[in-house]
This record gives sequence, C-alpha cells and structure tokens, in this order.
Amino acid sequence: RMDGDDTCEPSRLEKQLAFLENNPAVSIVGTYLDYIDEQGKVIDERFPFPPPHEAIKEGFRRRNSMAHATTVIRKDKLLAAGGYRTDLSVAQDIELWLRCLSKGLIFANIPEVLYHYRQHGVQNTKTKRKLMYEFSNRAYRDYGKLIWGDNAPDIEFGAPLHRRAVRKLRRLLLKK
Repeated sequence: RMDGDDTCEPSRLEKQLAFLENNPAVSIVGTYLDYIDEQGKVIDERFPFPPPHEAIKEGFRRRNSMAHATTVIRKDKLLAAGGYRTDLSVAQDIELWLRCLSKGLIFANIPEVLYHYRQHGVQNTKTKRKLMYEFSNRAYRDYGKLIWGDNAPDIEFGAPLHRRAVRKLRRLLLKK
C-alpha cells in the first residue's frame, strides 16, 4: 500500500521478494525509510525499524515497529489473518500488525533505506491524529493479551502527559 506521492528504490521489491524466498518462515517484511519533502529532497535521514522478529514484537510494546508502506506481505498469510479491516478510516496498519502478531505471524525488516516517505501538511497522521489514537488504543486492548499475555503493555496513545506518567508509575509499582 504505497502512497502515490512516495518513492522507493528501484531494487526494493526485488530485495524484499528475495528476502521472503530465503526466509520462508517470515510472513511480512518491511524496510527502513527516510523522509523527503515535497520536492523529493531528503529532510530526515534513515528511520530504522528493528530487523528481527523478536525485536519487532518487543518494539510494538511502545510504538509501531513496521513502516506500513514499506511492507510486502505473503498473500496467503494476509488472507488467513483476515486482511485489512475496511471499517477503520485510519490506523488499519497497527490493527493489522497486532492481529498478525496475535496469530503468530513472523515479521522482519531489511535494515536498508528502500523507501522514501514524503511529508506534507495534509497527511492523515497530522489531520486525523485523535482518531488514530483511538483506533490504535482499541487495537492494543483487543490484541495485547493475545500477544504478550499478562505482560501486555498498558498503552494510551494521545493521553495527556500527566496521565501517562501516572500509568507508568502504577506499572512500575505493580511489578515490585
């Protein structure tokens, strides 16, 4: 699901296909990305995502560990996981990734910038932030325990800083 205004390296799909062919257990493979402006000039260097599955899974405890637009997914695995939810106007990626993790799918990231993400002022991440937080929080509630059991993260994206601090303090105290 590459956005029409983004670009990628000509070798991107070839490298991702080769990766999947050489790693049959992997269902979803992404890449690093960088950010470009409206003219295509790099404005922010490489954004690394954790490469191996366990680091990706652990990374999801705090944030999205896959750049949605960089991913290539095995079609049979995507369909078996239920595909994309069409009732979500935003945050389809985080919901899909958490659902796939809950079903045991294996993720990987190629540690190379193969995708160039264009930034501008009308992106959903800027214009629909509150709705994205709501859907993301729901996905963590729906799948967190299935992925991490009783050690599921207690995340509340978009919460005021003081509420997040209280939640973190409560988690730390409960661990002791």
